[in-house]
Amino acid sequence: MGITNNNTWRIMKEIGIKKAISHRTSKVLRGNILIDMFMPIAWKLGLGLPKGYKFLYIASHGTGHNAMQRFLYKCGINTNWHFYEDGYTRYREIYTRLIRDNKNYNIISISEYNFKDYQKFFSTIKDKIKAISLVRDPISICKSSINHSLERNNTQEIVMGGGGNLSAIFKDCIKYQHYNPQTGQFHLANNPCLDQLEHLFSGRIQMQDMQGMFVTNDIIKSIPSISEVHYIDMSQIIGSKTYNTMNELSHKFGFPPPKDKHYFEGSLYGELRAFLPIRFHIPITDGQVELVCNLQQHNLTLNEYKHDVTLQLMPNSYKDDKNFSHVKIYATNKTLEKLQDNRNIYLTKKELENLFDVVQKEMLCNNAKKLKESDVLTYLSQNPKLAKSLKAILDNELSHIKQTRLDIIESWKYYLEFEAICEEFDIK
Repeated sequence: MGITNNNTWRIMKEIGIKKAISHRTSKVLRGNILIDMFMPIAWKLGLGLPKGYKFLYIASHGTGHNAMQRFLYKCGINTNWHFYEDGYTRYREIYTRLIRDNKNYNIISISEYNFKDYQKFFSTIKDKIKAISLVRDPISICKSSINHSLERNNTQEIVMGGGGNLSAIFKDCIKYQHYNPQTGQFHLANNPCLDQLEHLFSGRIQMQDMQGMFVTNDIIKSIPSISEVHYIDMSQIIGSKTYNTMNELSHKFGFPPPKDKHYFEGSLYGELRAFLPIRFHIPITDGQVELVCNLQQHNLTLNEYKHDVTLQLMPNSYKDDKNFSHVKIYATNKTLEKLQDNRNIYLTKKELENLFDVVQKEMLCNNAKKLKESDVLTYLSQNPKLAKSLKAILDNELSHIKQTRLDIIESWKYYLEFEAICEEFDIK
């Protein structure tokens, strides 16, 4: 069909070539053809992202931003998951989603700054739009960034029950990144490291590579089309408060309300996060029981473990344990058949109890290593130069929220203590 036989020609004459190309691109993408041809052209011309996104979700790393993403997704919201991707990749993926899934509730999520072509990407968000921004006490963000461990490096390996040395598998299996300020080198260790703060702060001030920490205000300033920012403190999406918070947001922004209350009371990065998932196989008389244990909030369960057998197999001693209340147990098809035998169920529950005993012991040992906000404040008071760097970062990061939600700032105990330290040492 020629261009004169559709609306593209009319739009080009009446509004302009950019709108005409945007209209044509939308039609082509709905037909799932020629994406590779049209997307580079749309990007080069700086065409705005299609209408249809309901709000922006903006949050720095360390605020609980991934957990909030999960909660939004659980409410039926379509969003994007990006990290190191450049501006064009984000643009292409979001543009395509907004066209193909235009009947669903769509949002745009942004948690990074200074990625390649970030300014051009931000400029494609042209329509007036509201934003939800998740925030947190900055000292708690520092603490979480330091305490954020690498996941257990052998999560794909099968852990065998039947009397094996489970303690040896999980002992010191959680590693943390260390930074040496003198050499600028990194290495892995068994405990968190406060020196990591120097790397985090210097990278943020000098804008080295992509940044994810304390970037909320810079993102907001970079998108002039934002008409309103609705701030939420992280304390409002923890435990029993989460369900009510998501209900309130659903009324304000018009997305489907939360349904599974138990899910929303869980934690994406709970005490067990680094240990899970665990592929656990248990020898029995006629083969083996094949299971995966994982957090309900994670979506990393391996495909062959399709069946939720938590109610059937969760050991009685862990049914009311708050750390295990959101652990799910999944089984393979073959295992379902073997669980028809009560003897296999009894044996499996005993083996799972042994496994959970070991994991809980290692979890408690790992928790004892973690640093607290008071450790961060002490370290900053002993390193005035570093404290000055953080103050400069936060004076910029908090400038907007101080104008609109001073009540949130005043609720941040550790940030107020940091401000007192800066005043004591005349740090400006």
